[in-house]
Formats: sequence, C-alpha cells, structure tokens
Amino acid sequence: MPRTAFAILGLLTACNDRAKYTLDITPLYPLNQTPMTAGPTATLTVREDGDVEVLFLGFPTATATAEELGPLDDAWIGLALERTGGSEGTIDPSKLIAFGETGPFTVETEQEPLTASMLVAETGGIGEIGASPSAPDGTLVMLANGDTLLFGADGYDNVQRMPNLDEGSWEFADYTLLPDYDNDGTVDPQSRATATLVQNGDSEWIILAGGENGTTNVAILDATAGAFTWASAGLQFPRTDHRAVPLTDGKVLLVGGRDDSGDFAETTYEIFDPVGQETFASGTLTGLPGLGFAAVPLNSNEALLCGGAAPNDTVTYTDPVEGCLKMLSNGTTEEVESLPVALQGLAMIALDDGRVLAVGGSSLRAHANSGGEATGRAFVFDPAIDTWTEVGAMTHARAHAALVPTPDGKVLVVGGTSRANALDSVLGDAVSCNELFNPGSFTFEALEPCGLPGSGANPLVAAQPDHGAVVIDGADADGDGGTNFGIIGFGPNF
Repeated sequence: MPRTAFAILGLLTACNDRAKYTLDITPLYPLNQTPMTAGPTATLTVREDGDVEVLFLGFPTATATAEELGPLDDAWIGLALERTGGSEGTIDPSKLIAFGETGPFTVETEQEPLTASMLVAETGGIGEIGASPSAPDGTLVMLANGDTLLFGADGYDNVQRMPNLDEGSWEFADYTLLPDYDNDGTVDPQSRATATLVQNGDSEWIILAGGENGTTNVAILDATAGAFTWASAGLQFPRTDHRAVPLTDGKVLLVGGRDDSGDFAETTYEIFDPVGQETFASGTLTGLPGLGFAAVPLNSNEALLCGGAAPNDTVTYTDPVEGCLKMLSNGTTEEVESLPVALQGLAMIALDDGRVLAVGGSSLRAHANSGGEATGRAFVFDPAIDTWTEVGAMTHARAHAALVPTPDGKVLVVGGTSRANALDSVLGDAVSCNELFNPGSFTFEALEPCGLPGSGANPLVAAQPDHGAVVIDGADADGDGGTNFGIIGFGPNF
C-alpha cells in the first residue's frame, strides 16, 4: 500500500473573484521515501498548454492558501520538493528532490472541492512501489495517461496493466489478450518480442513485433480501445531478442535478434510502417552482429547502432565489435565513428543536447557458459563532429544495464550484471547499486542505498514526461526475473 501524508488544501480564486475552487490533494509516497514533514521547500504548480505557473514557495500545511487563478482548462496540478535555497517563483531542476503531478482538471464555474491523490516520487533515485509479475523476457510500455502495460510476464496469457500510480492501487491486473493468430486454440507468446509505442492521430498504438521462437507476427494494440489486431503484413524476417527503435515519423526500426531456428538473424533490419501495416524498407547491416548491440533514436528521425556480439561458426562464443552505424529514415545507412573499444552488452541513451552516452558492456570474448567480465568504462558520442570521447568511469562495472533520463539532464544508470553474454542466460552476478551520470562534468556519482528495484540484467523501464518512469527488476544469474518495481520521478514538464 502507498504511504500517505496529510492533505494539501489550496483555495484557487479566479481573477474575477466570482469562481473559487478548493483543491484537496492527498500526497502518496513510495515505500522507501520519507513523507514530506519538514525541511524541503514545497512548490505548488499549475500547468496549462505547456506553461507552468508557480503558486507559492514554502512548506504547505492543512490550512487553505488563497491564490489568484483563472478557470482551469485541462490543467495539471503539481507538487515539487526542492532543497533549500530555491528562488521564489521558479523551480530549479538542480535542486529538485521529488515531484508529483495530477490531472487534467477543467473547471469553469464554482463547484465542489476538487479532490485528487498524487504520487510524489524522488527525481534522482528509485522509489519502491511494490511487487510485480516476473518478466525477464518481457517489455514495459507507459501510456500518455500514466497507465503501464507489461507484455510477456511469466505465467500470464494476458497483457498486464497497472493504472496511473496517482490512483494509489499500485498493482498489475489482466488487461487484454493477444488474439490467436493461427486459430489453433493456443495463446501466442508475448515474451522476447518488442513493444513500441507510436502515436496515430489521437490514438496510441503499441507495435508488438516478433517474439519467442522467432516469429514474423506483428500485432497492433490500440491502447485507446484496448484491443489487438494482427497487422495485414508481418515482418520480412523472423526475429526474437531483437531491438526496436521508434522513429520520429511514427515508423519503427527493427534490428537483429535470432531467427526461428535460434540462430542469429543475419544482422537484418527492417522499418515497419504501422499505418500501412507493412515493411517500408529492409536490408542487411554491414559490420554489426545481430545480438548484444545497442540502438537509440536520434533527434533527426535517425537511429544510432553500436557494438554487439559476433559469434564464431559453431556459436559457442562471441567476440565484441566496435563498429557503429547511423540508420536513416529511408532505410539507408551511414558509417560513423566506431566505439573507442569493442563492446557487447553495452547500454546507450540520447542526451538532451543530442549527444549519446554509452556505458558498460564487455570488451572480452564471451563464452556460452561464462560471459565476458563487464567494464565500467563510458563514452559520449557527438554526432555533430562524429567523435567519441571517453568520460569518467562508472562506480560499478556492469553490462546489460538500463539508462533513464532525469529532469535536470542527467542519466540514472540502473541494474545490470557483472558479465556480458548474448548467447544464454548465464549473466554473472546482478548489479543492485545505481549511479547518476552528470553530462556537464562527465562524471558518475554512486547512489545509496543499493538493492532498490531495477537490479539484474536488462531491467524493464517505461517512461512518460508527465508521469515519471516505472522500473522492474531484470534477470538474475540464472535468467530468472525479479518481482520488485519502483518509480523514478520526473520534474515539471515545462
């Protein structure tokens, strides 16, 4: 159950003094987070049409506070906790401790008090929420309304859904069932597929592509209607354990993985068009293997692919590679500067300024029964000058980690394992200590305590700017998934 504290009452008065709205908010807190009692500066915010208005600075009490505010039109009410020293009338991302926001509210005339609960979560760490289904081969997606969908959970035929965390239920439950593709009476698997969120007009679609046993199936979930349909045309290449990258034009890049025999997918790629329900472009990548690589979207409707695990002829071990490619929106590729060192099992993320951070992985040969020892090295790529720069090392060596952006432009490094292995589930010890990368100083800072949700290989992460990021444990050394999940708070979506 969520932790709660006293309600915050705010009397919001329209400028014409005729409409008065009382806002009654009950803050909810992660299990490991201390409820707001004293110390930090608390700021109430109202966001309409992207503009954020700061209503007051100071520690809120149960006493009503009068503020001048016009009628609310799809407005979001937020609560920011900052370290002392913040400037009145603003929110300083560098001082932000925790943030929550709820809405939208629309109020035109005087009415009964507005009541709502609001999850206020730390922005620089992970707040514990509770237990989730185990999903070491699953995928996590967060919708724009804050609902979180889990695909491929162990022991569940249905997609699992957790409502917006502001509602306080904090539990996954059956949502919808993937239809029987071949009408054989069995449920088609969701595990080891990719689930990619795209926008189609006013609707949110989730593209579920490939999956267990190397399939070419593509299912489209209309999240607004809550129903699946099978795409009229599937993938050109069967694939599982592949990568999916959403492009800014609404298409989805699908790369690598294994085919239906369990072998590498010959480094094939394809760009799938959800609207036309067909492959827009396809081909074979040169210089990159099908597993163990990292792929991230860039700002210009392109994707960057780097590293990976190149198998020997009998697929008993893999050697890391250092190559990188830029995938263009028309399906062609461009060579870019290679990684400074060959890596498999690395993680990458695009930074706010367009540069790319790459961390961890292994530069050693990985045998099927052991893996390669992970590294703590990290690099930043600048696409504008096609150059990689080595930055300060992580405080913990790790491979198969997840990267999450924070409100002030930093990056939270979550989970991972002590060894990299793209061949099977022997991954070494789970890394349970997280750290924070500062792109301004090129340094990493260890975060305490360890043991929070998100430990292990390939932890599941899903995020939305208005709601933060949900994190679920990855796989342990035996390939089993954990059952802890948590929340990373994001700051105001200015």
